[in-house]
Amino acid sequence: MCLISITMLRNLRLQPSKSLYVINHVRNNKIIARTLPIVQQLNLVRCYGIRHSHISFVEENTLSFKILEHMRISDNYATALTKEKISSSSSNSSQAVKQMLLVIAHNPDVKTSDVLQLFSLYASSGRFITQDMISNKSLMTEAKHKILQSFPQMTENELKNLAYMLKELEFGKSGYLQSLVKGINEECLKRALACDLPASLRLFDILLILHGNRIYKKREFNTFLSLFEANVHTAHPHHLVQILYYIGLGKKRKLSEEFSQIIIGKLNKHLDDLAFKDLGIAVAGIFKSNVKVGKGSAFIKKVADLVKHRLEESVPLTDIEIFGLVAMIKLIRAARFHDDDLLSSVKSFVMSCDESILNAQIVPHILAMFSNSNVYDQEIFDKLENLILKFIRAESHELRMRDLTKVLWCFSHVGHKCSIHTLEMFDESYMEFIHNGEVARSPYFLSDALFSMAILQHYPEALIKEAFKPTMIQGLKGHQKSKQLSRLLILHECLKTEVPALALEPPVVEKSEIPSRTLADEIEYRPHIRKLNEGARWINSVVGGTVLKLQFPVPYINYASLTVDFKQLKGEGYESVTHQDTQQRHIFEQLSRVRNAQDDKAIAIEVLDSQSVLNDTSEPIGILRLKLRLLEQLGWDIRCISSSEVDSYGDDVQGLGALLLDKINPHH
Repeated sequence: MCLISITMLRNLRLQPSKSLYVINHVRNNKIIARTLPIVQQLNLVRCYGIRHSHISFVEENTLSFKILEHMRISDNYATALTKEKISSSSSNSSQAVKQMLLVIAHNPDVKTSDVLQLFSLYASSGRFITQDMISNKSLMTEAKHKILQSFPQMTENELKNLAYMLKELEFGKSGYLQSLVKGINEECLKRALACDLPASLRLFDILLILHGNRIYKKREFNTFLSLFEANVHTAHPHHLVQILYYIGLGKKRKLSEEFSQIIIGKLNKHLDDLAFKDLGIAVAGIFKSNVKVGKGSAFIKKVADLVKHRLEESVPLTDIEIFGLVAMIKLIRAARFHDDDLLSSVKSFVMSCDESILNAQIVPHILAMFSNSNVYDQEIFDKLENLILKFIRAESHELRMRDLTKVLWCFSHVGHKCSIHTLEMFDESYMEFIHNGEVARSPYFLSDALFSMAILQHYPEALIKEAFKPTMIQGLKGHQKSKQLSRLLILHECLKTEVPALALEPPVVEKSEIPSRTLADEIEYRPHIRKLNEGARWINSVVGGTVLKLQFPVPYINYASLTVDFKQLKGEGYESVTHQDTQQRHIFEQLSRVRNAQDDKAIAIEVLDSQSVLNDTSEPIGILRLKLRLLEQLGWDIRCISSSEVDSYGDDVQGLGALLLDKINPHH
């Protein structure tokens, strides 16, 4: 499949008879490629539906807006107030606006109803305030002064309805209206400081009407959250849901995790009082706020049970319920909670439910739920792969670049053998993302995607060349340097080994810009490799040389192996008859036999634990599978030891040494 868009083809001015040479796949060091006529490529390109950054959207169509509206119409929430319709009928809207401005400006006691009537006239007439500011600045200035004075006399409902109208007037485009919005912000905060929790939640919702999800950028945001924290002891279950969702709007700012944990603890006692969609809203707030919930917590277990029971009901889900389901799956994944019954329920749900439910929002997270648990079910992955292809072709452009990147990670992590056609469509999608400027804004998605593709042994030349451009590399610096830059360097190592025809220069990266994972880190986070390393050190001490060594054999892949270096064997004979020297001679002779049989072929010993293999198998996952493949192609001989074998020897260092010798012995 071609890797260029229609626009690029036109710019290249290629003739219809020409063809493109495309690297499709690499298998066993052989490049599998084919050519496609340009006409055929154009036909394929036209059927793709890729989400474009320039596509405009209305806030009312966003899911976050629907969630806030759900809170505003439900009697269970503190924000359930009435959105009133202000009458604004007038045969001459221009004259009516001017008359109302005069009434407000020259009346010592401004009526709040007059203020609402004024902005209702502006909203219904389509008249721009900037026009009046130019034609009658003094009148507008005096009216603004009186309007600001009226805010303390307004009821909460009047403030809320005024907020709706100012939002409709797009106050961000008018300095005049922005000053009024600032006055509303201050009035809401002033009232909140002197009222109870339900009232402060209602006042905060007025700010949400004005600012939407961007509320976290306002100075009032943290003050309101402090007020919620001070009054949380009076909160009802739905109030707790609201607070958690509002915390999530902070986009992982450094808020009080202790406060969030208190809310979670309180909410845990009232889960039965909440509808599934309301709990989903709360869980979304927990996930967005980056609060850590342990896999052994009672809250996570209850959430998992509720997900399982909801899916088993086989009842159609609403938009908000799907949002909640996705949020719960995210939280369960983040907590690394694994439950076979839950996964079984999810599979039954996926295989039986209507495809309209399995939309572009939920499919990547269902895949990730299985992948995070190191569970590979080919049946469910095949079905969802086909759905992903439909999303890419669809005209609705719902599949975002982040979603496609997540799907690629899921496939690569569990080793799903997706079709070459699927990978080609992914290539085309990312090229469209590049042309639309989305990759330039978020280059880390492309580096993530190419890393996953490398694990799948797929190397799209055009995308790789884009990723290695200096501007792209510069865009990655400073963003998740623990992963992104090192992933490009790993990709370069893969290219050198598997696709040497793609002779690209490695990215210019300073040592300080990539992760500095040490062997000490490996020993700390991988207890089985630490134990096995103790057995290796015992062997080294016996033979008098560093025959076994813990190291990172593949550059930039920070996953250590025990390697065997036969060149470190010293001496040819041992004449003493003491027990220790007899043992030394035995180990030396055994290693010497292996050295002769290996013909100097290097050996790498890998420890396979539950975190590095598919569940209930010995199949390596993700980056470990990539590492083992590269080692084999570089001429290494791989010997694997399971974590259960290591555990069986406990702290017996000599037993662990014997285990290593057995694995090194080719006749074992």
